[in-house]
Parts: sequence; C-alpha cells; structure tokens
Amino acid sequence: MKANRKFMKEKRAVSAVIGVILMVAITVALVAVLYASISGWFSGTPTAPISITLQQKTPITSSATSIDFDVVSASSGALYKNIYFRITHGSSSTDYKFDSYASGKATYKTTGAGTSSDAIKGGDVISISVTAGAYTAGDEIKIIDIKSNSIVQTLYLQ
Repeated sequence: MKANRKFMKEKRAVSAVIGVILMVAITVALVAVLYASISGWFSGTPTAPISITLQQKTPITSSATSIDFDVVSASSGALYKNIYFRITHGSSSTDYKFDSYASGKATYKTTGAGTSSDAIKGGDVISISVTAGAYTAGDEIKIIDIKSNSIVQTLYLQ
C-alpha cells in the first residue's frame, strides 16, 4: 500500500462522467470515419449518368422473335457493356444483356464512324431476341445503367 502512495502526489483527476463522455465521443468519431471510408465518401468524383433515347422500329406481334430499336441519341461515354434491358410482362421480368451470360440476349449493329464499336451512337440498331408470343403491346422495357444501377429510359412496347 505504501508503494502506491509514492505515485499519488496530487488527488485531482478527470471526473468519471467526463471520462465516459470523452470515450463515447472518440468512439463515435472513429465509427464515422470508418463508415465514410467504406461507403465511398472519399472516392473520386462520381461519373455523370448516361443518357440514351431509343425508338421501337416495328410494333410487336405474336410471331415476333425479336424486338428492334433505333438509337435516336446517346450521351458520350454510353457503352453497350454498361447497360441491360429489363422487360416486364405481367408479374415476371427478364433481363437482356449484351453478353452470353444473361437469361436473354441482346445484339446491336453500329452505323457510322465511331471510336469504339462498343460505344452507343445515334443510328445504331438494337435487337433483343425473344420467344415468339412472350411479350405483348404495353409491356414495360427499362434500360438500366449497370454502373449506377439507375433507370436510363422506360419504354412500353407498341
């Protein structure tokens, strides 16, 4: 007991309440920094959303095996690999992507000069292969940007 008394020259200390408040404040600050770094607050500037305008070429029929669209316009930086189509018929939806791993397949034909064949340009033709009779007029088609997971355009089959 006498050995402990050597270190106690002053009897002043921080109050227990103030000590607890300081520990909670430090913990909250550390959690906020951790959350900010995980959620991407410290990442680079966000990319601008893409813009694409499509127009259906021909009305859908019960014997149609593809749905064709003309690309009216597209913002620079819009790439085929970064979008997909979601067609909703009744309560079921099917995704159509520009690769072989999707439940449905979409293809495109580029026209005119461009820096990349993967860039979406006005004048391109997009064709979605479908099963005959699977879709009817009024079914909803959403074009979705994969990077931002946002809807670029919503169309209704004619």
